Amino acid sequence: MIDCIIYTSACGHTQKYAQELARQLSIPAYSLKQAKKKLEKGSSILYMSWILEDSLVGFEKLSRYQVVAAVGVGLLPKTVEMLGRVKEVSALYCPFFYLRGGISKRKLKLRRRWTLKMISNHLSYKVLDKRATASEMEMLDAILHDLDYSDFKDLIQIVDWYQQSAQIEGMVS
Repeated sequence: MIDCIIYTSACGHTQKYAQELARQLSIPAYSLKQAKKKLEKGSSILYMSWILEDSLVGFEKLSRYQVVAAVGVGLLPKTVEMLGRVKEVSALYCPFFYLRGGISKRKLKLRRRWTLKMISNHLSYKVLDKRATASEMEMLDAILHDLDYSDFKDLIQIVDWYQQSAQIEGMVS
């Protein structure tokens, strides 16, 4: 059903999730860069990437593959609204799953660290003015303290989906 997992990762959380999911499903996992060299055009993939401004990073670069499902890794707790925005902004046409990741500023490029600094300054002012929402306060805490919310137990939703899809495909074949 799925030839492999392709991932992009900025801080390493998505990469860890992809490698663990690949282990659990007994399929290979490649970075997007590696996949271009190792996979044939039209290969069936599960794509995993981080979320930036409600967009699944790199999804637009997958036209040569058949994307069976997508997984976004982000900082904030999962909400129906956030999932809907990511699906809309990224024009997702496949099943979409969400996993929480985290921040590791030292692994980010200078430009991304600078952007995070601006975001944390903005959120800090909102906290001081008592205008910050609970999710904004949680985001500020994660940015300031390099928090990691990753939990491999959350992969069960994707493993279950994969197994159910494989059963259905087996019945159809």
